[in-house]
Amino acid sequence: MTTKEQERKALAKIGQIVSELGADSYIAKAFEGCDLIAAENIDNDFWDSYKDRFDRAEKQIEKLNRKIEMLRKEDEAKADEIKRLQENEYCLNNTIHDLTMQLQEERNDRKEVTIELANGEKVTQPFAEIKYVNNNGFTFVTVVEKSGWTTSYKMEDIKAIKIA
Repeated sequence: MTTKEQERKALAKIGQIVSELGADSYIAKAFEGCDLIAAENIDNDFWDSYKDRFDRAEKQIEKLNRKIEMLRKEDEAKADEIKRLQENEYCLNNTIHDLTMQLQEERNDRKEVTIELANGEKVTQPFAEIKYVNNNGFTFVTVVEKSGWTTSYKMEDIKAIKIA
């Protein structure tokens, strides 16, 4: 086995041979930077080379490409889910609009609404209009009185609505 001093002398000889070949040498180009890695290996008891660095970089690139592909697939799935939810929201808004229009037609000859809440409480009040509003994933029933005052109830808190 060679000593570190023998390795340093051999490296110096190799560096001199490569240097003598000139800057436009194919060998000099191929060995570019290798002397630095060799010196680090000798000084620090490393076992490294440009080939090893290249192989590690290739493996890291492959790993990152797999992660990119996985993230791309996740993004596509999320985009599909967003589209589905937007379509669902559109359908719900149409249903709310249709129910609002139906109630508007029915209210022409009715003047009072009784809302029975899930807790058993009943609220009776005059109204001019009843609106169904979808806001942040919740549906609200809003009773508009002739005076302009409004009262809103979460749809999930309502057990029954009776218009008389």
